[in-house]
Amino acid sequence: MDYRSLPVFRRHSAALLLLPLVWCVAHGGEAKVPAGKTESSEGQLNLNFLPKAFQKNPLVDQTVVTEMTDLGRKMPLTSADIPGYFVAQAAGYHLEGHGPAVEQPPPETVLANCLNQALAINHFLPASPGHPPTFLILYTWGVHNNLDKGSDDVGGAFPDVGHKNLLGRAALVGGTKFAAELRTVLEQHDRQSEVMTVAAVLDPLYLFVERDWKTKQLYEQSLADCYYVVASAYDYGAGARGERKLLWRSKMTVDARGVSMADTLPTLILNGGVYLGRDMPEAATISKRINRTGSTKLAPLEVKAYLNDRENLPEKTPVAQPKDEPKP
Repeated sequence: MDYRSLPVFRRHSAALLLLPLVWCVAHGGEAKVPAGKTESSEGQLNLNFLPKAFQKNPLVDQTVVTEMTDLGRKMPLTSADIPGYFVAQAAGYHLEGHGPAVEQPPPETVLANCLNQALAINHFLPASPGHPPTFLILYTWGVHNNLDKGSDDVGGAFPDVGHKNLLGRAALVGGTKFAAELRTVLEQHDRQSEVMTVAAVLDPLYLFVERDWKTKQLYEQSLADCYYVVASAYDYGAGARGERKLLWRSKMTVDARGVSMADTLPTLILNGGVYLGRDMPEAATISKRINRTGSTKLAPLEVKAYLNDRENLPEKTPVAQPKDEPKP
């Protein structure tokens, strides 16, 4: 059961929606960034009420999370002095959940070009005869949709299958740690719902979602259909010996409501570049305006949340502008 259907939440939902407006008025209409803190758009309002499907430059929600393995943490961090050389291989388009299977992604060449530019931000460069590869990067992209509750494929097992579908999307949006937390909370929520009717303020799922702004953002995005790109870096030498040793995996998602894959995937990849190959204790959430002209030229980022551990923040390297703008 979605916690938003609980009576207490419904009764106070209007007040919750007004809180950011009240906060802005009380603080002079704009968020003040304390000295030494990373700028965030948390609490700001997007007052464009036109549906995204009809907006020329809609503001879309994106997430990026990189999960590093123990083996990956032992490797030196790439830098201008110590670049990492890679070979990239596409693993193709994938569809998860229920939804249209005819979604048209950008051409693979466009995605490959964007990934190369994104990797270069943190000094990952294509291998060459003079620079043998250290990394094998496999990347895939696709759509992860909600299940259709009326589908025969779901049947009477919807709660279990539905949870699996939600958790799969949560792992993409917030990472495996976030998905594991959500799994535990969902199990507690289900057990509690079986034995008694509990007020929303005592519901484990409600308490989890409302614990902070970041958790609420990640949960809300996990509930929605999303487009995604996943790039997984493996030890190239081990792969040549027939061994599969994962070093790190970066997951990038964008809210699919009202936008297309062709509109969003190129800039999603480029925006995620500063996080590729950098260990992240939690996902970053980003608000980004896209255009529908078929261009991947970047505008300034509007960041909603960053990493809490500032020592693990990626280098602030500016995103490279493509010389020839790829056309989907």
